[in-house]
Amino acid sequence: MPEAPARRQQAILSDCEPLPAAEHVSNVNVFTAGGLGGVAAAAALALNVLPAAVDMFRVIAFPAYGNGLAALVATACAVPLHLRHVIYGLRGERPAGAMWTLAALALVNAAGVAAVGVGLVPSLALLAVSVLLVVRRPWAVPLAAAVVLSAWALAGSSPTLSGPYAAITVAWRSVTLFVVVWLVAALWQLEGARRELRDRVVVRERLRIQTELRRTVGSAFEDIISRAGRAAATTQRDAARMELQGVVDLSRQTLAHARLLVAGYRETSVRAELEAAVALLEAAGVEPRIRVADERELEATDARSRAAVRLAAAKALREDSLARCFIDVSRDADGELRVLVSSGNGSATHYQGSP
Repeated sequence: MPEAPARRQQAILSDCEPLPAAEHVSNVNVFTAGGLGGVAAAAALALNVLPAAVDMFRVIAFPAYGNGLAALVATACAVPLHLRHVIYGLRGERPAGAMWTLAALALVNAAGVAAVGVGLVPSLALLAVSVLLVVRRPWAVPLAAAVVLSAWALAGSSPTLSGPYAAITVAWRSVTLFVVVWLVAALWQLEGARRELRDRVVVRERLRIQTELRRTVGSAFEDIISRAGRAAATTQRDAARMELQGVVDLSRQTLAHARLLVAGYRETSVRAELEAAVALLEAAGVEPRIRVADERELEATDARSRAAVRLAAAKALREDSLARCFIDVSRDADGELRVLVSSGNGSATHYQGSP
């Protein structure tokens, strides 16, 4: 009789296999994720298009700078090639066939300057930025410098654009555009690291919940199966009724406990916030140690308690000289969670984490 429930227990528990740990940064599309990073990426793209557009419209508006139609065609060919390099640069990647697209961009710029004239020389900044994004070090900087010097040579002694001014313009634009791309790429690397830390915390919390469910629900299943077997085997009605009543009570207790665990999982606990704080501190080069007065404090899920942990971790991260710290979690006289971060070198400086 008990064999069928036992098989059902094994089938239920077999569905709770441990989840694999998060080992990679989430693949985020920097242009569709939204938030500050998405705005910064869009701004970086627009900024890389703006100088070429300004040069093109200047040539169209003032024929003394060159052929307007040729400037339009050259800009339309050069901008997509450059933006491809910028998009991959924002992701911290190097595009496939990068050297071929870079060579094509160089040819388009050379042909554009030859067809248009000096009015398109400042647009060589796009080529210099693409060189910095695509060419591997240590050749990137010398090649970009060569592009800047070529602007001087191409402008020569033109009455509309002098050589030194052209070189300074290309250099200034190149540095500005490249720094913007580099900063946005760094921002998204930090965002990827934050997502990875968050995923690791979620995985650890899931594994903890699964372990707890195996320990409690698995044990309860064994008791339920045992009592059901005794109820089926007994021939006395009163004894069978008592066993079945015990099965019902134990089932209700197990269900209530499982619901409590699931509810705690849905709401981030202080334990999860502490794990995230420890991961961030370790990534910043700080060696954290957690000291908890009562383990039950770690299961709190209220917003004020979680905010206390985040505030204490943020204050600790702002301390550049902090190499080791102790995170003390306790309750004050009013029942509020108190998180104190103290340095490990005996310093009396403390960081109050209570909201």
